[in-house]
This record gives sequence, C-alpha cells and structure tokens, in this order.
Amino acid sequence: MQALARRYRRYAALRHATALLAAKDATFAARRAVAQLKRRSFLPSLAQITGIALTLR
Repeated sequence: MQALARRYRRYAALRHATALLAAKDATFAARRAVAQLKRRSFLPSLAQITGIALTLR
C-alpha cells in the first residue's frame, strides 16, 4: 500500500510540475506575441503625440 501511495505522490508532483511549466510557457508565448504586435504596428504613445503637436504649433 505504501508503494502505491508513493507512486501516486510522485505522479501528482509530476503533474503539478508539468502544469506549472505549461503555464510558464503560455506566459512567455503571450509576452512574445505582444512584443511582435508592438514591433509590427507603430502605435505612438501619448507623449510622442503631445511632442509632435507642440512642435507643429
């Protein structure tokens, strides 16, 4: 019975570690996607717009 419990604990720990790794991978993938979107489309910040408007005055 102890061997079965030990095997289950090892299995549960492995599942937990796998879930954490998957969550970390998803987080990094989302950050990469956001960075790619920022590089592709030029969206000027409010400070840049204000600076341009003040220069054109």
